[in-house]
Formats: sequence, structure tokens, C-alpha cells
Amino acid sequence: MRKFIVSNIYGNGDIYNTIMSYLENIKKEEDVELYINGDLIDYGLDSYSILLDVKKKIECKKGIKINYISGDHEYKMYKVLEKRKINGTISNWNSWVRNGGNTISETINAMFFKNEKCEEIRRFVSNLKICHVFKEKINGKKILLVHAQAPKSVSEIVKYNIHDYHHSIYKYICTKEKNFFGMKKRIGNNEYFTITSNQNNEKDYVFSYNDKNNSLNITSNCKDYSKGIFNKGYFPLLEIKENKIEILLFNHNNEILKGFYFDGKNNSMTEEELEERRKYIDHNYDNREKIYQKRIIENNIRRMK
Repeated sequence: MRKFIVSNIYGNGDIYNTIMSYLENIKKEEDVELYINGDLIDYGLDSYSILLDVKKKIECKKGIKINYISGDHEYKMYKVLEKRKINGTISNWNSWVRNGGNTISETINAMFFKNEKCEEIRRFVSNLKICHVFKEKINGKKILLVHAQAPKSVSEIVKYNIHDYHHSIYKYICTKEKNFFGMKKRIGNNEYFTITSNQNNEKDYVFSYNDKNNSLNITSNCKDYSKGIFNKGYFPLLEIKENKIEILLFNHNNEILKGFYFDGKNNSMTEEELEERRKYIDHNYDNREKIYQKRIIENNIRRMK
């Protein structure tokens, strides 16, 4: 079973289709398991359709096995839908919309009088996990996957989902390493090698390693891209292996630009190794970047009117 991780797709349909078609082609030869480490939705134009597609894939239990861990954007949506279920109000709506939820909230808003469908989405999101522990190890420590901050007691929390634990999980899925006052917070857990997705990366390659926290942070440029900032285009796909992680960097035009091995330090893949991985790319998705850019620009103009 080959295990992959993505995060921070932010409703970008091009990237989502690229990654899923790539993994589907691998699935023809080997079993594939995908872990989504939060922030699948918001900002991008395809947030709602991607959410429904992932929900369908998880529930049908065929093809690629998907494990969906909550990020802060899923948590914001859950709070809105949970409040609606309890008292019929739309509390926390503005907070969600200000953080990119407008692309999906318009659809949710249209469904507010269709109780069955809205409740179906709420139930799905309420069952998202908080973190996951892999049996594979890096530097002798098991790999912990969590969106923002590792719990101090992982074994007590790994079995919970948002619905079970939602009053206490904010810090695990929303914490930033630096707060507004510049003070640093603990992100990793010394007993694990932690992978997070909610921290800011200074490097262009959208991943960075913190040796003090023993944590690897992965993110993407999908948020900027969906806002109309097109000069950044990397999206990382991680594969978990024993004693190392492979990182492939895709762009928004269905290409693998770079590749790395990570085992506590980075080693670049050779061009021959990259070509071996590029054979799984579905070229039916080539040359879409300008079309997606046009959609984003038109949508931004529509919002300003």
C-alpha cells in the first residue's frame, strides 16, 4: 500500500484533478491510500464540488482509500453548520466568509432551506479526524500527521473526530508557530516526527523543516493562486516510506517540476528519477493554467460589482 499526503488544496479544481488522476494511474499497478491534511476547501472556485467528490469517494469505499483530517477551514465550516443544526441560526458565518469561505458558503447558503442535504454535509464534516499516526518512522520516530499543532498526548486524541472533541481541538488545527506578538509556540511532539500544514514557509518550495520542533511543514500556493496571484505555482505531493519521505512539486499546469527525498535533510531527485514518476501524469489535463486563471479573474470581477 503506497501512502500519499496532500494539504491546502483550497478548492483549486486544476490541482485536485491533477493529483487524483496521478494517483489513479498509480492505482492501476498498486494500492493507494491518500491522506488529506486539511484545508481542502475555501478560496478556490471548485470548493463545493471537490468536497462532494471526496465525500463520495470516501463513502463508496472503492478505488483510492481516502483519509480526511480537519484543517481550520473545515472547522470553521463545521461550526457554522453545527450552530444551524442546534438553533437554526448562522452564527460564525462572517468569520468563515472572511477566511475564504465565500466560494463555498454561497452554495451552502442556497441549501439552507434544503435541510436534508445541508445536514448530510454537516454529518460528513463532523466525522473528520484530528490527527493520524503512521507506523512508518523518520529517525526512529513514528510519523504524526496533524494540521497545525501536535497534541501533548497523541494517544488520547488520535481516535477523536471534530464532533467528539470539537470544543477543545482549536489549537491542534488552527495554531500558528508565531502569534500576533511574534512569540513562538510549540508545534511538534518530541515523541514523533510531526508533519503539519498550517505554518508559513519562507522557502519557495512550500515545505520547510524545523529541527527544534522535529516537524516538517507542507503547504501550497493554492490560496494565493485562487486570489489571482499567479507568479507562485508549487503544490507538494508527499509519499510516506520507511525512514524517508518523497516530495514531488507540481505546478498548476500538470507538470512535476522538482522532487526531493527527506530523511531529516533534503536530497534532490535526479532528472531520471523525476521522469520515472512523470509516467503517471495524465496528459489529458495539460495546458489548463490560462483557462483557470481566466475563471479566477472573472470571478474576482463579479465579486467587486
